Amino acid sequence: MKVSELLSDRSKWTQGASARDKHGDIVDPEDPAACKWCFLGALYFCYTHNEGKTAPDPLWQSAYCRIQKAIEKHYLGAPSLPALNDCFGYEAVMEIVREADV
Repeated sequence: MKVSELLSDRSKWTQGASARDKHGDIVDPEDPAACKWCFLGALYFCYTHNEGKTAPDPLWQSAYCRIQKAIEKHYLGAPSLPALNDCFGYEAVMEIVREADV
């Protein structure tokens, strides 16, 4: 699954935590109860959430580099993924997600 699919609408996105359950409580991004993710939590979920995996997918580094390049292109000072998520919001996240093709 791609981050763009996981965060396909605002109701699946969160701020201030990697992931949340349906009650708004903070959970691990891989917790089966998770139903909302921040940018970094969604990236982690999409690139590590496979049966038996304990380490990021080899494509993680490539995806992360594409994301960083897209952030640097659009944002002076290149905020971190959590800062982009929490300070710039859902639209900014999705703009980077689309450009980085993750």
